[in-house]
Amino acid sequence: MKTENTESAAHGAGHQSSPAPSNDWLTAPEPTDRFWTAALEGQTHESTPIQRILCCIRYHGYDPDWDEAHRLANIAWANGAVLATTDDNESYLDQWAHLSGLGRHLYETAQTIYPGIYYLEPVIRQRYILEEAVARIGSETFGTVGNLFVAALHAGRIGIEESDLQTGLLSVPEDYSADEVFLMNICLMDSVGLNLAEQRESVAWVLGSFYRRNGHEYSALTEASANSIALVRQGVGSPLEFLADGFVQGGNFARGDRAVVRNLLEETGELGKWSTLNMFRKFTRMDPGEATFEDAWQALLEWFPIAHGEILSYSFHQKGLYIARHCYDFLFWFGMIRQLIRDKLVAE
Repeated sequence: MKTENTESAAHGAGHQSSPAPSNDWLTAPEPTDRFWTAALEGQTHESTPIQRILCCIRYHGYDPDWDEAHRLANIAWANGAVLATTDDNESYLDQWAHLSGLGRHLYETAQTIYPGIYYLEPVIRQRYILEEAVARIGSETFGTVGNLFVAALHAGRIGIEESDLQTGLLSVPEDYSADEVFLMNICLMDSVGLNLAEQRESVAWVLGSFYRRNGHEYSALTEASANSIALVRQGVGSPLEFLADGFVQGGNFARGDRAVVRNLLEETGELGKWSTLNMFRKFTRMDPGEATFEDAWQALLEWFPIAHGEILSYSFHQKGLYIARHCYDFLFWFGMIRQLIRDKLVAE
């Protein structure tokens, strides 16, 4: 839960009275448009691996259509390169062996375009190359965007096998943002194996990427977010209802297996220090054990612009995702700690 900004923000809040914080930033288009559309349409328990992957990519601003085809192919090419340079993942592409010839066609077409495209950044250069390559081959040859994605996976593998310098540069995560690293490793994560929550809901996979993979917090938040989106989807609810259910899920988690709860608290460094508890107290100006959901919600509205003001300052594709991630995390932890206090399991 705790970020570097959280502690300083909590100390700065003090105990002074202040006007009710505005929620304009939370009801702005970013969270309600791209993130929410992707989450509502992101139920993937019956999806193919490629359908599941394309669902996750949507959260990062890439729609699975032909207008975005070259950008999706760029992501897939990098994933193919990563898979080819990672031990024990050679067989992952076998499930799409029937598209390997199309991958070879894409690779060889791109090779003829390389000499005429000049750009310092490998990712951007590759995007321009693939835009032209896809146009030359034609969408009718690929048939679907999913087939193009798989073909580009094969092409990335071929590039590594043939020691193509451009492909090799794509597989090195130096100077990549966290979002780019997630995208270029998404097939690797799929090949290693997703937990059950990630398999059934794309929002769990995407939100889980912010936590240490296979850690206790990762397991708790992926399961909670999958439960929340499934519940809200049934009632055709809103993004705010999804976030609010994080508070309920946190309370439910606290009432579960005590050993699992303790493992999470130890993993995050919370046990004994209770820095997150103290932060909640400073923003609610009361004992969090006595707080209502409305108190937690008002604390969230005050905390977020202080702790993560940089997210609100810019417009970018993942803005809604980042807002949802931090808000859901805040409310989950608040619900969990409130329940632990009520059950007298918190020793301050």
